[in-house]
Amino acid sequence: MDDLSALSRQELIALILSPESELHRTSEEQGDEEVLQCLEPSPQQEFQWDESMKHQDPSFKVSDDVNGLSLALDSNSSYLGISSINAVLRVIAHISPKFRSRIQQKTSMIVPEEVPSNEFLTSQADEPALIDAYFEHIHCITPIVDEPDFRARYASGDNRAPWQALLNMVLAMGSIGTSEPNEEIHMTFYSKAYRNLGLDSFGAGHIEIVQALGILGGYYCHYVNRPNMANVLMGAALRMALAMGLHREPTKQTQEPGEFQSFMMHETRRRVWWSLFCLDTWASLTLGRPSLGRWDPDTITVNLPTQRSPSVSPCHFISFGPRN
Repeated sequence: MDDLSALSRQELIALILSPESELHRTSEEQGDEEVLQCLEPSPQQEFQWDESMKHQDPSFKVSDDVNGLSLALDSNSSYLGISSINAVLRVIAHISPKFRSRIQQKTSMIVPEEVPSNEFLTSQADEPALIDAYFEHIHCITPIVDEPDFRARYASGDNRAPWQALLNMVLAMGSIGTSEPNEEIHMTFYSKAYRNLGLDSFGAGHIEIVQALGILGGYYCHYVNRPNMANVLMGAALRMALAMGLHREPTKQTQEPGEFQSFMMHETRRRVWWSLFCLDTWASLTLGRPSLGRWDPDTITVNLPTQRSPSVSPCHFISFGPRN
């Protein structure tokens, strides 16, 4: 106002008529922009996140936890968008100032990079019950694993590293899905899966590795409050799936019962791809991060999964809803 008071009438008119004039921006527009900047702040320059610090320093807080359990409204954070839990809680704090003082800082579950394996705990675990819990509570939401094929391989005692990675991630999530989850057991299963998911595993295209990474990045890391690690692992799972061609529909469509094995393989590949797609979409929305071109109808040609079970006759149908 002081600057405007020194202007002449002609200068004021010229300023008003100027298309670049700040006067053309209403206070409401300016307020909306300020609110958006407040809800979607960029990390400070040279900021780095390290979720393993929770293991080293119990006072360390992660402000972009998916569930908001360890939210620190004013702390540094990796990039979070407008749809993130962090943004929602900032709105609540803006509307209700008392909320900021009442929100409790809780230390989330700690999962070190590699937990010493407790063979006694895993040997005492009822693995078939944990597998049942996984397929009852997780599989009905994201059918990334073919249940009959998985159970058959489990019974055969497959010792390959890709299979062991998938098996132990299923057992870890099954432990979490039980009525009384044992943290030590699911952490031990995670440790065993971790040992089979080294950098060498990224140099080979195994669908079991893609499935294990999908479960790890799509569910487990979010459960233990490591959303950034989850985001990176899901990216790796999608890139590996692309390298394996899971995003492309085969030119030969198999429908004949005599070619059932080929039908099963194609249907499983479709379900793995779209399960990764859904998990990554959910995480991107929850963290408010861009999709990075996840959806491109010109290059992604794979069909949606059918309502046929990939492990029974093609004439039988199942529902994608919860199991009875």
